[in-house]
Amino acid sequence: MESPTCWCGLKTPLKTSHTSKNPGRRFFACPNYKTGEARCEFFVWADILHLLEENFCARENKATSILWNDVLQREYAVWKREDKVREMAKNLKRQKR
Repeated sequence: MESPTCWCGLKTPLKTSHTSKNPGRRFFACPNYKTGEARCEFFVWADILHLLEENFCARENKATSILWNDVLQREYAVWKREDKVREMAKNLKRQKR
C-alpha cells in the first residue's frame, strides 16, 4: 500500500496508535500531525484505506472485464457482418455472369 498524500500535498508517514482505544493500530496522517505546525487534518486508518483500495480495484477489474467482453462481442458482430457482406458480394458476381 502506497503512502497517501495529505491535503497539504505532503506524503503521509505510516504511524502506529498508542492509545488504549486503538493500541497498535496503524494510520496515515498529515506529517504536521501533533507537531504544532499548521496541518490539514488528514487522517485515515491504514486498514480502512486497504479495504477501500481492494474494493476499488475489484470494481475497476470487474468494469474492465465487462468492457473487454463488450468489445469482443462487438468485434465478433462486425466480423460476422463482414463475412455476410463477402458472401453477398460473391453471390452478386455469380448472378452477373
